[in-house]
Amino acid sequence: MVRIPAIFALCLALLLPAAAHATAQAPDRITFDGEEHSLHNNPLWPHLDRIEWTLPEEAVTNSALWRGYVAYWEIADGELRLLDAKIFTGDFGPRMKERSILRKLFRRPRPPILADWYSGALVVPQGKVVEYVHMGYESVYERYVVFRIAEGKVLERLDLSHEEFARFKEAKFEAFRQTDEFRTLYEERRAKGGYASEESLLEAIRRGYAERYMGL
Repeated sequence: MVRIPAIFALCLALLLPAAAHATAQAPDRITFDGEEHSLHNNPLWPHLDRIEWTLPEEAVTNSALWRGYVAYWEIADGELRLLDAKIFTGDFGPRMKERSILRKLFRRPRPPILADWYSGALVVPQGKVVEYVHMGYESVYERYVVFRIAEGKVLERLDLSHEEFARFKEAKFEAFRQTDEFRTLYEERRAKGGYASEESLLEAIRRGYAERYMGL
């Protein structure tokens, strides 16, 4: 298995607009079954939020890397594990450098690190883009691998066509709408306002919380 260097992934996203817009950023990378793939989630976020981590001033950020880092993951022995996380420094181009930030994020930074802070769904696109959407991770791919994770442990792996993935996502959202968690979230967001209609509010929740409800 050949790992794609984080700098190469970032440069590729910047130099190939169509590829960059399909994910809006250089994605995290995840390895399973001996192969590395793009990951359409950012499972490090809950840990970063918990420790109140802030991006170093010297880190490069741009439209292809709004979060400022790329993380490497693996699925092994039924667990989601963090292998590394890197920021980039210097001007974009051949002189740009990458630097691991694991020692800044964890007291015991020896990888692999069990991602016990993460519960949700991991979405791994497969094959070609069949429908391009100029927003986040919304482009549609031929196939998907979905891992349902609870505190770093794999609950389920699903191998789906894009039609099956769409049905799975919709069914999970409808189930989520029946929960107290959804009702609380809905009322909080409606009270804040800013939505043109109930449909736009529901769509915002559908898009913004997919990682959460697909993992339930």
